[in-house]
Amino acid sequence: MFSRTYFFWGIISLLILQGCVAVQTFPTVARSGDTITLAVGSPDGMTKGNTTAQFISEDPAFPTPVDLTIRAIVKLRPDNTSNLATYDSSVISNIAHYSSHSPWLSVVVIDLPASLPLGTGKIHIQTAGQVFVGDDINNYPVNIDIIDGVGSANPFKHYNGAGFSADGNLAALEPMPQIVVRPPTIDPNWYAAPTYGAAEIKINLPVQKAGGGVVGANPMMVIQDDMFIANNSTQTHMTWSKSGDVITVNFISPTASMNFYQSRFSVVLNPENEIVPGATPALVSVTYYDANGNIVTLDSPTEADYSIGIE
Repeated sequence: MFSRTYFFWGIISLLILQGCVAVQTFPTVARSGDTITLAVGSPDGMTKGNTTAQFISEDPAFPTPVDLTIRAIVKLRPDNTSNLATYDSSVISNIAHYSSHSPWLSVVVIDLPASLPLGTGKIHIQTAGQVFVGDDINNYPVNIDIIDGVGSANPFKHYNGAGFSADGNLAALEPMPQIVVRPPTIDPNWYAAPTYGAAEIKINLPVQKAGGGVVGANPMMVIQDDMFIANNSTQTHMTWSKSGDVITVNFISPTASMNFYQSRFSVVLNPENEIVPGATPALVSVTYYDANGNIVTLDSPTEADYSIGIE
């Protein structure tokens, strides 16, 4: 079990109510070398590769920004059995409605460098991740107070189940490389879209054994986006199958109350496999059905409205 720092991360996830950006770091006061965390809202596609962090002192004697190394970016979600995720979900359900992704909170973990200027300052986060609802971390630097002393990076020590302590591996909590299929985000043209009994999405994804060769029995996993609030209330379930290079993903709602934004999913390849060099994942078709199995085309998204990409 990870250290008690994660208890705070669970509490801080309540900020997800508004897709919020934290006003201060945790802890609010730190020494050079300490580990801090920042709640940065829910930018879609935010990774260490497209995100930077800088510390800027409020002391005019130290005007030069200090580049910070991001240790990890981890997504947090409320417990699916919590009141927030069941009967008090009206606000966070808007995150899924307007962003076409589940309501998560991204937490940035940073090991502060040595010899930061003492006193108050701000951490500026810049990311290419898209913000569709809530405050944009790109516009809101986060406050921190640097105090005297020399700290050390938190190893997140935990007991490994065999009676020995071991360092926590934050990288194991980060998303693996994946192919993401995104439905369109809400705009006035989609707001009045009907609800559906089912949807079928086909993608073309040529995969081979890493370095060449035929893939094994478990080449990949297809993961439905964890929109628990919407998926549970509309009883929406996902299944998938693979035939050659074509993956067929089916969403079914027996209550015919599924919204199109619930059809987001990711394909995570077994690390032993890879996309065939030179090949590009592509959408083949997107089809929506009503409660009786009839195809619905009016006001329904098509494959041209979806996006697919490697992240």
